[in-house]
Amino acid sequence: PTLWTADLQGRGPYAASPVLARGLLFLVSHDRHATCLDARTGALLWRQRLRGTECLASLVAAGDRVYFSDRSGLITVVAADRAFRKLARNDLGEPLFATPAPLPGRLVIRTAGHLWYIGHE
Repeated sequence: PTLWTADLQGRGPYAASPVLARGLLFLVSHDRHATCLDARTGALLWRQRLRGTECLASLVAAGDRVYFSDRSGLITVVAADRAFRKLARNDLGEPLFATPAPLPGRLVIRTAGHLWYIGHE
């Protein structure tokens, strides 16, 4: 049985897969419209247009953050929360098509020319 449907008003992803974090479903359209839905009800909580170019890589959730990567190498980090809150924007300076891989306390990112291993000690 279908539990719920959501009208994304043409702002749904055609390449990037959504991600579930903290009971919330995050999506991004190719033209950078980030959307957050309540995973239990499908209710739209927020929609925000992000800076950058096409978003083709799937979203990544790690801890209380969601990572939105675009093909120019710009990664926007938002809080995995019911209200939109941008935490950071990082420009890697080269094309990024692959989905970043989360590890405990780390993120592995492959861009066109480099493999990045990002984390904190």
